[in-house]
Amino acid sequence: MLRRLAFALLLATGTAAARGLETTGDYQVHYSAFASGFLTPEIAREYGILRSRTRGVLLVSVKRAGEPATPPTEAWVSAGSGQPEPLPLRAVRTDGTVSFLGSFTIADGESRRFRILVTPPDAAPLEITFSQQFFDER
Repeated sequence: MLRRLAFALLLATGTAAARGLETTGDYQVHYSAFASGFLTPEIAREYGILRSRTRGVLLVSVKRAGEPATPPTEAWVSAGSGQPEPLPLRAVRTDGTVSFLGSFTIADGESRRFRILVTPPDAAPLEITFSQQFFDER
């Protein structure tokens, strides 16, 4: 089912999402940020995501040697030149895969900066930073 979520996100967000992949040792961190309003009502309901033009979602998945992994993962979000605020993440477990979801406020045309910190027990910590601008595509 999580594959269904990932596939739905790819279809729903098109170019409206920042997507990326970072690697440290055997670990791969996949991440994306998108406006929750792009999700279908069914997918949003299934994963407990509020669909709204004013809410964004950060999705982070970690794999070790191609298998799902759950190292400690933290995230922060900031708007403009504001101070980063912790972004609470919740684990979503489906079909043996674990991803972390966090929700934050957005406004049309505004950017958000993200910092993700993944701390594998047997590899160097991986810090990911990126920015994403959000648009209301009615």
